[in-house]
Formats: sequence, structure tokens, C-alpha cells
Amino acid sequence: MYVIGLATCAKEAIKLMRSTGVNDGHIVNVNSMAGHRVTPVANPSFNIYPPSKFAVTAISETLRQELRHVGSKIRVTVRILQQYGYSSRNSERIKF
Repeated sequence: MYVIGLATCAKEAIKLMRSTGVNDGHIVNVNSMAGHRVTPVANPSFNIYPPSKFAVTAISETLRQELRHVGSKIRVTVRILQQYGYSSRNSERIKF
């Protein structure tokens, strides 16, 4: 459900931005380190978490490329939730 919700919200946000003439909006997707590396899993019920987080990364990157291809200036950022704050490819880590 999480991945479907992310894709649906991004689609609707872009649709709304385009219908209101916004071509320089920003979509921020929150992710975790599990979307960038798979660590050993102690609990078997945790096995779907890393794939869903990898999907957040893939959807965000694909969306960024699609928007760039059509000439849109709408930006897509993936924020990584960590113990000590947020980080992204385009920003520094912020300590709480």
C-alpha cells in the first residue's frame, strides 16, 4: 500500500501543479537507509520493508527523469530519515 500511495500522491501533485500553471514545484519523498542498502534482517516479518523502500528510491528517480524529459522544472527529492536527522543527495544532514 505504501508504494501505491506514494505513486498516487506524486501523480496527483503533478496533475495539480500542471493544472494551476506551476512548473517549478517540489515533491519530497521520505525514505530510509533501507532504500539504499539491505541489512541483515533479524525478524522475518521485516522482509518486505527493504523492497518497499527501494521502490521509493526507484519511483523518485524515474519520476525525476520523466519530468526532466518533458522539460518540467518540478523537482523530486528523496529525504532519508535517520537517527540524527534528515539528509538527501542535495542537502546536508541536519542534526535534531
